[in-house]
Order: sequence, then structure tokens, then C-alpha cells
Amino acid sequence: MALSPGLRASEILRLDWSDVNFERGHITVAADKAKTATRRLVPIQPNLMQWLTPYRGRRGKVVGHRADYHAIAFANKRGLTWPHNCLRHSYATYRLAAVADTARVALEMGNSPQKLMTNYRELADEHEARAWFAISPRQPRNVVTLRAG
Repeated sequence: MALSPGLRASEILRLDWSDVNFERGHITVAADKAKTATRRLVPIQPNLMQWLTPYRGRRGKVVGHRADYHAIAFANKRGLTWPHNCLRHSYATYRLAAVADTARVALEMGNSPQKLMTNYRELADEHEARAWFAISPRQPRNVVTLRAG
């Protein structure tokens, strides 16, 4: 969940599956779940939709433990550090490069446009952003994806 939507780890821990609107393609971060105490709608990028779809219909908490626990353990085994909210920071960098709209990204992330301009502007280009938002689950070789007409 932390990979694509740009949510804070604390916000992810508060999310319920009822906050994930598969039909409309967004995650609702209610005011009582947001750091800024302001409700916002976070778009589900196509690659995140691929990751979430197998869990469609689930109930309860989206994440039952620290949102980044597995990533931290993976990094630690390799002698790397895992900065707090680093996937959120990556999202900000790549989303801003992809859409070039600071106000839009600020609304999605519950952040200020000034913060985005200061910390994330021009750290990546649109080609790197496309690669980031293309990270998706592997498809087994014996599965064919069917698309409507």
C-alpha cells in the first residue's frame, strides 16, 4: 500500500478497506485519519490498482502492523537503512514529475505546494516517473490478461 498512493505510514495504519473505493479509483483519507485533520481523496494509480485488486472485498484494517515493517526488515538484512516515509517521499518526487502540477499533488498528499516545490521539484523527470508508476505485480506466464474491446 505504501508504494504508490503517497500516504503517510501513520495514515496507512488507520485505513480500513472501506476507505478504498475500487469503482471510483480513489482512497478516502478521512479527517480523523489524516495528519492534517483534513479529508482528502487520493487517486489509485493503475499499478497500485493491480496490487490491491486481489484484496478487493476484504474488510477491516488494510494493514495490521507497521506499514513498512517488511521493507525495513528487507533493507536491514542488506545493511541498508529505510528512512521513515521514504515511499511517500518517492511518490511526491515521481508524481510531481509525472503531472507537473504542484497544487494537484499537494491536495492528493495533504501537503503544501511550497513544501513540494522546495523538497521534490525536478528531482526526477517524466521518464523516471513512468518507470516508478510501472512497478506492478508479476503476472504468471500461464495467465493471459483479457481487456474489454
